[in-house]
Amino acid sequence: MPILATTRARSTIAGVVIVAASTATLAAQPAARRPAPSRIEVGPNILVSYDGNVTHIEPHVAAHPNDPKKLVGSAIVNYEYGSRVSSYASSDGGYTWKFAALPVLDAGDPQVAFGKTGTVLFAGLGSLDDQAPAGLYVSRSENNGLSWQQPVLVADQQDHPQMVVDHTDGRFSGRVYIGTLHASYTLGVARSTDDGRTWNTPVDFVSGGARYGHNVANLLVLGDGTLFVPFVTWTRGSQVPGSDTSTWDFVLSSDGGDTFSAPRQIRIDRIGELAALPPRARRQQLPQFGIDSYGGVRKDRIYMAFPIIVKDIARVYVQFSDDRGTTWSEAKPIDASTPAHAEQFNQMVTVNRQGIVGVTWFDTRASEDGSTFDEYFAASVDGGNTFLPAVRVSMVSIRPHAAGNLGVDASSSVARGTVFISFDRSFGRLESGGDYLGLTADAEGVFHPIWPDTRTGTYRLYTAAVRVTSDGPVSAPADAVVREIKGAELGILFDPVSVDESTGIITAPLRVQNLTGGPLYGPLTIRFDVDPTAGDRGKFDVLNYPQIIGARNGKTGPGAEFDLTPLIGTTGVIPAGATTAQFMLRIKPQTPTGPIGRLTATLIATTPRK
Repeated sequence: MPILATTRARSTIAGVVIVAASTATLAAQPAARRPAPSRIEVGPNILVSYDGNVTHIEPHVAAHPNDPKKLVGSAIVNYEYGSRVSSYASSDGGYTWKFAALPVLDAGDPQVAFGKTGTVLFAGLGSLDDQAPAGLYVSRSENNGLSWQQPVLVADQQDHPQMVVDHTDGRFSGRVYIGTLHASYTLGVARSTDDGRTWNTPVDFVSGGARYGHNVANLLVLGDGTLFVPFVTWTRGSQVPGSDTSTWDFVLSSDGGDTFSAPRQIRIDRIGELAALPPRARRQQLPQFGIDSYGGVRKDRIYMAFPIIVKDIARVYVQFSDDRGTTWSEAKPIDASTPAHAEQFNQMVTVNRQGIVGVTWFDTRASEDGSTFDEYFAASVDGGNTFLPAVRVSMVSIRPHAAGNLGVDASSSVARGTVFISFDRSFGRLESGGDYLGLTADAEGVFHPIWPDTRTGTYRLYTAAVRVTSDGPVSAPADAVVREIKGAELGILFDPVSVDESTGIITAPLRVQNLTGGPLYGPLTIRFDVDPTAGDRGKFDVLNYPQIIGARNGKTGPGAEFDLTPLIGTTGVIPAGATTAQFMLRIKPQTPTGPIGRLTATLIATTPRK
């Protein structure tokens, strides 16, 4: 189902016009009139989770339907007192985040979504106390995730909930749906018609059985309010060796979740011994779906990102449907240039308001043995026919076997009159970070992935703003000036500080925030000094000034300078109010236990002339 050669799609992201056209169309245009090729810009990596250096897995994220500054994420967090779900809220487009815990015990499978009115909805598994039933709970937030209302039980004995909100203007507008798996291997959909306050009993659409397994994938809503519910099916213990089969299927509901169509098959995933996947075909993976919801020539096009095992290694492919899942395009690899040894997994897909398809995944190309991986992103501006070259999003490779991820939880249970004692790794079977990661697009078309990252020694959540643009690299205006940024124009934000007891070295991750009111352009230099004129405290600071480690100009005291330019990301600019990525300031106090003098900070950057 290729786009016709004469078809062109035009869209705007924050004033940037993106034009996607076929090769044939471009060839017919004079060179001077051809649109500039699109490219991907990655903003700085930003720490999301400030609730301890403990394991965070299976993140999810949602963007406000109208306010591009508001984002809410969630994750399973393995605190010392047990597994919980937590939320993380941003009101500045993902540069700073605030933590809130949800009152759900032994929690898992978190999902977040914005309702039609801007209410934030959380759905996840767990219980409220030792006496409450374990099941699927939903909580609401009316202040962008800063606090949450008492959760309500939707149904007990559920698994892998997948939530979606009808943001169309149709007769089911505002309805909230959750697809879920019951313990009896029955799939159903629960719905709310009052912004998540109350819920009906899930309506089943696939029955379970001893021979088959099922699970839901992420739900979609088409432009007329039709609900698209994808799911996976696999045989369990076939009588014929090597004949087990796994398929990807879907049902539709055109009446707001009251009834469902008969299942239809999308594709056969694999046939054979399903439990004997090759070692490098990483982890259980479900297909992920996205939809073009905002009009244009590809309105209601459904995209599926999924793994295919190629020479015993998982690779991410994409295909799409223009007829509500009845037929599908040819499956194409997301990145044909992937090195032969690299595996790809935990893929996510979404479509922004300009119709640009964004796909993220974990990729092991940076390590021959697959022991580390990175978050990658690719985008299509022509409806999934081709993809721009993939870009690395994570600035530091992820090590799933980092020490902080190898903690062990002990628990006991009683079954059939026997007491069982269990020991589980803190990330358990979710070595890859979870059954899914986070990816959303905000009201201006900016993509926001959230992924588990081990740069602090355990899985914590990071994000970055990713833009697709046809503009050239950002550069300072002709009348810009290089000057010192300090005082009220400069913000310094700290992420959690650590101390190496063996060396006495303090590592303080800091981010520089632009408070000038306008953009800041690279190159960026930060200089640390001391102010001896600040009264008695100034004399104290001089006397107890720490050793500064690693300055580019070789200084270990006042005047030490560092280049922060790489911490802008690929954008070349820090917008007003935005921050750089983390800079690891390393200092060694004069004594291991004594006082530490203050440093002053000055940024040298390029700004528009005032």
